[in-house]
Amino acid sequence: MSTTRTIVDELGRTQLQEKLGVKSSAISMAVLKGVFPAAWFDVLDTLGQAKGVQIPRALFNWKRCVKKEEEGDCVSPL
Repeated sequence: MSTTRTIVDELGRTQLQEKLGVKSSAISMAVLKGVFPAAWFDVLDTLGQAKGVQIPRALFNWKRCVKKEEEGDCVSPL
């Protein structure tokens, strides 16, 4: 089962820092929390495809849609 830690180890922390334009502490925080920022998905997915590493969407902090019954609209739960 893939985790943020295994993904970082497989793709390489230095390469992730360079491609994402973030500091090592940002990578460390994602590993600690067990979830990547959604904005990182495209970069990680591209790197993963190049290295044959599957990048599960479940490891990202996506906004979720919450429907209001009376309106039928999606609203962010945040």
